[in-house]
Amino acid sequence: MNKNFAGVILAALLLLAVFAQGKASAAERSGQYEVSPFVGYYWFDNQTGYEDDIAWGVRFGHHYNENLEAELALAMVSSELGAGKDADLFQVQVDALYNFTGMGKVVPYVAAGLGAGRYHPPSVSAGKYDPMVNYGVGVRFFFNDNLAARLDLRQPIGLDNADSHLMATAGISYFFGAPKKALKVAEAAPAPAPVKVTAAPAPAPVPAPPPPPAPAPPADSDHDGVIDANDRCPATPAGVTVDIQGCPFDSDADGVFDYLDKCPDTPRQAKVDGKGCPVDSDGDGVYDYLDKCPDTTAGAPVDIAGCLKDTDGDGLTDWEELKLTGTNVNNPDSDGDGLSDGEEVNKYKTNPLNPDTDGGSVNDGLEVNVAKTNPLDPADDVKEIKRIELKVYFDTNSDVVKPEYFSEIEQVATFLKDNSGVVGTVEGHTDSRGSAKLNQDLSERRAKNVIKVAEERFGVMAGRLNAAGYGGSKPVADNKSAAGLAKNRRIEAAFTSR
Repeated sequence: MNKNFAGVILAALLLLAVFAQGKASAAERSGQYEVSPFVGYYWFDNQTGYEDDIAWGVRFGHHYNENLEAELALAMVSSELGAGKDADLFQVQVDALYNFTGMGKVVPYVAAGLGAGRYHPPSVSAGKYDPMVNYGVGVRFFFNDNLAARLDLRQPIGLDNADSHLMATAGISYFFGAPKKALKVAEAAPAPAPVKVTAAPAPAPVPAPPPPPAPAPPADSDHDGVIDANDRCPATPAGVTVDIQGCPFDSDADGVFDYLDKCPDTPRQAKVDGKGCPVDSDGDGVYDYLDKCPDTTAGAPVDIAGCLKDTDGDGLTDWEELKLTGTNVNNPDSDGDGLSDGEEVNKYKTNPLNPDTDGGSVNDGLEVNVAKTNPLDPADDVKEIKRIELKVYFDTNSDVVKPEYFSEIEQVATFLKDNSGVVGTVEGHTDSRGSAKLNQDLSERRAKNVIKVAEERFGVMAGRLNAAGYGGSKPVADNKSAAGLAKNRRIEAAFTSR
C-alpha cells in the first residue's frame, strides 16, 4: 500500500509539471547549495519489531542545474522495541533528485538513492545494520529566492530482509552559494495594427442536429468495481474485496489471497502451503520458520524450538530413552545407582537399567564416585569401598563424645546421605592401659556414642551405622608416650556397599 500511495503522489506531481510547461520560474539554482532541516513520521515494517514514531534530521543538497540535484540526508528515529524498550534507528541516504521547474513558486521533484540504517538494539528481521535503497516524491513552495517550505515522502527498503518502511517529512530549505541567474523571458510581440472589418449579413438559421446517443458504460465482467480495462484480476469471485487494480488482498504477502488464506497473519517470508499456512516439513508441530531442528525424526518428542526434548535433563533425549535405552524419560537415574542415564550410556558405557553392571556386588555409582574402580570389571569390586579416620578422641577411661568433635561425625552423616547404597561400621579403639575386657567394653561404648550423635544430631537413619569395638588391639601409635596413648583412643568408620 505504501508503494501505491507514493506512486499516486508521483503521478500527480508529473501531471503538474506537464501542464505548467512554458511558465517562467523566478530564478535558476545552478551551482547553489541547500540545507533543509526536517521533522516527520516513520512507519516501520512490522518484521523489525520497532514501533512507528517521530523522525527528524537534516538534508544537504547541491544543484548542478535547474533540474538535477545531489543530496545527503541524515535521519534519526527514537522508537521502542518490544515491551517499552528504548530503540533508535539512524539512517543515512545519498540521493539524486530531478526538479520539475516552470511552475513559478511551486517546484515538485522525484528522488531515488542508496543508504544504510543502523538499529540499536538490533531489529528482529534485519539485525544491527541494513543497507537500503529508497525512492520518493516531494515539493518545494518558495517564499523568496532563498527560502522555501518542503514536503517529502520516501519509501526506504532494506536489502538484507526486504523490510519496507515509509517516511513522511516537512521542513524548511535555505539556498545559498552561486548567484542566481535570471531566466530569459520571451518578449511580447507588438500588437498588430487594427483592421477594419465589415460585418457580413447574418446567415439563415440552421436547425440543430439531434443529440448523439449516450455511450455504453465500461464493462466490469466480475462486478468487483474495477472496469475490465484496468482490472488485472478479471475473474475475481463475487463478493471478494479487491484493491484498485481489481485483485484480491494478500495482507501477509504470502502469495495466497486473503479470501483463500487460512492463516492470514503469517510472518513475511515464511514458507506456506496452498492454504496460506506455514509449512512444517518434519511434522513435529513446529513451523519451519520457527524450527531450529527441521529434520527431526517423525514422531519424536520436541521442545518449542523443534529440537529433541530431554525432559529429565539426564543427557539422553526422550526419543533415545523411549526407542533405544528403555529408560524413564522423567527420571534422570532410572536404576538409582547414582549415575545419570546419560552418563551411563555416553560416558561409562554401563547399563542404565542395572545398578551393578559388572555384577561385582558394588553398584556403578559407588564404583565411579567413591571406590574409583571400573564399573565394567567385577574383579576390582571390593567389600570395603571407603575408610575414614575420624579425629574424635576421648579422655582416659571415658566414652563421652566432646562437642568439639561433632564436625568430624558430621562428615560421616554427609557421606551416607550422598550415597544411599552404602552402610558403615563405626570402630572404637582404646590405648593399652587397663584389662582387655575393660578396653573391649569401653571401645564398643565409644563407637555406639558416636553413632548416637550421628543419628540424633545429624539425621542418619537408624540401621545404616553399626558399632564395633577393638579395644587396644589395633594401635596406630606408640603406647609408651602420652601423645601416642591419646592417638590410640580414637574412632574410625569403614563403609561397604549394601
